[in-house]
Amino acid sequence: NGDGMLCFETVTYLGCYRDDGNRDFKHGPQQYGYDVNSCREACAEFPYFALQNNGWCSCDYGYGNPVDLYYNIVDDQCGDPDEEGHRLGGGWSNAVYSNNLYEAPTHYEFLGCFTDDENRDF
Repeated sequence: NGDGMLCFETVTYLGCYRDDGNRDFKHGPQQYGYDVNSCREACAEFPYFALQNNGWCSCDYGYGNPVDLYYNIVDDQCGDPDEEGHRLGGGWSNAVYSNNLYEAPTHYEFLGCFTDDENRDF
């Protein structure tokens, strides 16, 4: 644009994914009334967010798992794109986005040394 500003996408659409009552995205406001920008802000501490059924916002650290339940479906199932190409989701259909402004935590706190066995604590 000539003024030295860098263009940076704040979100990337990753596709339309099937959902069910157990929810692929288990965090976030889980309420209606959101668009791509407001859902991204509400989900700032998560790398992925989804809009469903025309504006129901949720977020998580991953998506599409297990793939036999939460699989990729045709984009048309996630509503018509707006003027920016963003979809707001359909019935049991998540329009999934990555939050390009998400920054993984870089600070860690040592909690102690613990014993383990063959059943694995982690």
